[in-house]
Amino acid sequence: MRLLELKPDGGLSLTHDLVTDIPAYAILSHTWGDDNQEVTFKDLTEGSGESKAGYQKIRFCGEQAARDGLRYFWVDTCCIDKSDAVELQRAINSMFRWYQDAAKCYVYLSDVWMPSHDQVESDSNLGFEATFRTSRWFRRGWTLQELLAPRSVQFFSADHKRLGDKTSLGRLICEVTRIPVQALQRYDPKEFSIDERVSWVERRETKHEEDLAYGLLGIFGVFLPLIYGEGRENALKRLRKEVDESNEIREFEKLSKTKVEPQFRVPFVRDPKFVGRAEITQQITSRLDQQRRVALCGIGGIGKSQIAIEYCYIWRDRYPYCHVFWIHASSLDSFEQAYREIAKSMSIPGSEDPQDDTLATVRDWLSRSENGPWLLILDNADGLELFFESNSSAREEKGPYISSFLPRGSQGSIIITTRDSRIGHRLTDLEEPIMVPPLNPPEAEQLLRCKIPSGDRLVTQEMQSLLEILGFIPLAITQAAAFIQENGIAVRQYINELQQSDSDLQDYLEEHIPDPRRYPESENSVIRTWKLSFDQIARQNTRAANLLSLMVQLDRQAIPKALLKNENERSIEFTKAVGTLQAYSLIKTERDGSTFEVHRLVQLSTQRWLRIQKREAEWQEKALALVENKFLDGYYGTWQECEALLLHAKSVMRYTYVPLEVLLRQANLGERVSRYERSQGRFEAAYLQGKSVVQIRKSNLGEKHPSTLTSMSNLALVLDSQGKYTEAETMNSQTLELSEEVLGKKHPETLTTMSNLALVLNKQGKYTEAETMNRQTLELKEEVLALESQGKYTQAETMHRQTLELSQEVLGKMHPDTLTSIYCLAYTLQGKKEYREASILYDRACNGYKSILGATHPTTVTCIKHYQAMLDQTREENLD
Repeated sequence: MRLLELKPDGGLSLTHDLVTDIPAYAILSHTWGDDNQEVTFKDLTEGSGESKAGYQKIRFCGEQAARDGLRYFWVDTCCIDKSDAVELQRAINSMFRWYQDAAKCYVYLSDVWMPSHDQVESDSNLGFEATFRTSRWFRRGWTLQELLAPRSVQFFSADHKRLGDKTSLGRLICEVTRIPVQALQRYDPKEFSIDERVSWVERRETKHEEDLAYGLLGIFGVFLPLIYGEGRENALKRLRKEVDESNEIREFEKLSKTKVEPQFRVPFVRDPKFVGRAEITQQITSRLDQQRRVALCGIGGIGKSQIAIEYCYIWRDRYPYCHVFWIHASSLDSFEQAYREIAKSMSIPGSEDPQDDTLATVRDWLSRSENGPWLLILDNADGLELFFESNSSAREEKGPYISSFLPRGSQGSIIITTRDSRIGHRLTDLEEPIMVPPLNPPEAEQLLRCKIPSGDRLVTQEMQSLLEILGFIPLAITQAAAFIQENGIAVRQYINELQQSDSDLQDYLEEHIPDPRRYPESENSVIRTWKLSFDQIARQNTRAANLLSLMVQLDRQAIPKALLKNENERSIEFTKAVGTLQAYSLIKTERDGSTFEVHRLVQLSTQRWLRIQKREAEWQEKALALVENKFLDGYYGTWQECEALLLHAKSVMRYTYVPLEVLLRQANLGERVSRYERSQGRFEAAYLQGKSVVQIRKSNLGEKHPSTLTSMSNLALVLDSQGKYTEAETMNSQTLELSEEVLGKKHPETLTTMSNLALVLNKQGKYTEAETMNRQTLELKEEVLALESQGKYTQAETMHRQTLELSQEVLGKMHPDTLTSIYCLAYTLQGKKEYREASILYDRACNGYKSILGATHPTTVTCIKHYQAMLDQTREENLD
């Protein structure tokens, strides 16, 4: 062979025809353009050809070789003297070996361009994938051997940018060419039948039809004289005859005698109604191009096994010569049984011996390259203690671990399905598992429609409502469809039943209806399926089980980490507990790990699990104690913390409690929640909560207890805020009477009640009574309101300015009480017709309220209305 060398001056030179002592070289794979534009052997020997379009790719090959530390390179257009028939024949018969011996092979794709950086960033796939798939290079006959023969194949775009190699781009190449990934990674002719190898060129084209056969010479390891004009079929006949007479076919037949027909041992029929999951199956294919093991992880009932079943059939269609084995790995016994069945079906020597270690024998047999290729499904690999040694005491006897009996080798692939992502992570050599999410809405709707005979007539809105209740979880959808069909009820009726109460929904989720694509002994309802996970967690990590038991009593979303972590708890213990729940896909992390979320159906299922264990009330009380301890008083300065815990507080207050201590804790929390709700202008919610607190304390402490009086006073404030002044006056009067009797007239609580009563009287126009009461309580701010109503603006202004100065100094300029002082002073100045300063103060108060309370808060709205009324008043006076 002749090699090219790039000279220092940029020119090209050819070596003499080398037979021995061939130096390391790079080789170019490309598609020919116009024959007149390709640089030939004659061009180089005559020192011409630089003006031809093909010259640039030759220079590219030389420059890339130099970058890779290679002095020499080879390009077919100019390194072969095609005018010499003998040399041409020798070159074609040697081509496979020349590509095989090359240190580097550069594939130059003249019709693929690397997009700009912006284009790549905007595309979730490879930016060049579309044009890569349709490149001419994949349709040319000669490029087949150029893909398989070299050890290193790198792909470059038309603008000389590296796209990847045949490992990193293996998935794409496999999909485009339909050549098994095993052949791309390490081509061994003994692993592929004659017909299969011939099929690789069926969709390819060559300039001369005979070249389709000649391009296979190296792939079969045979040599043929070239007879252009004989036609494709004759060329293929000669090729097959030569192969038949070669040593390779005899070796192939010898090997075939020891091989068993491809086994497809999957215990489930294909689901003709399998829906969606295209992204997951594509991910599996992509991962298996790069690694030998892939894990599918997700909560029970999410569809991991169903995806694996479907993928087995996809795999069989794609690789009919490949073995497929299914292993139920929920226990060591089921794993051993599956291995015994493999040993029997594959006639593995020694496996019938009772003394034989079947697990080790099958593992070793599968690990040998001559026994591939195969795909193994390790289904329901959920028991961490079955696969790896751990500190858990769940397994009393230390026996063999399943992980040590899984085969290794490039000829086989393993797909693992597990609820525990830690298992998936470890079994795939720390590769990231594929997390299986709930179905997306279109997929879920399609599944429901195809599972119900009259699905095409279902109302879309009803379907969406049902799917939302079921959380888009495949098992829940399948079971719902089966229940609807078996019991002959309408979807709307079924939805109504589910919406009756949480306990009704739990009852339906616990219904068990057999499914032919699940194990006969397996639980086939959502709640029963997840109960297995709960039991496993309780055995593995008590803290994790306790954490889940606590979390499901709270609102299921935005559960703060700060609420859950005990003050004296070691960080590693909490992290491991959270990690266990995440590994089982029972919770999700939000906001960079600061909050957590529990799936709605997980919440209901865990609550049912606790009820069965008779521990539901225990965890409800613990959740109440936790939230009550963390929920602050609801005054300004605590609003952010209160908002973060509000939904959790409401959740724990919905439960029915019996012990007196717990009831009083519920009332304490309710009082703070009511105060916070009132501060945010949510008066109806504040009223309902405050009313409940009064009822609890009256029933358990009596109406004269100080705590009861406080809750009555707070409820009166809410009634005042709602504009229910008569009810507020009555409540304040009752509270004041009891406070004077129990606490005395000078007690702060009594004085506060008097002040509140004065406010209500003032708002009802009872100004004299209000002023008298305000003076009795010596409350500056409330006294001012009474003076204003009587037109005593000068006194009111003086008092307001004193109050404002004190508020700003003590509370700060943006405290709600300070803003109220500003608001009141503006109102007073309006009464004195000092509109300029009043306008400035109104503006300050309105903007402050908007910032602190929000634009829709009742106090903000009222302040804006008064401001607008003053502006209208000034315009009218100016017109007059």
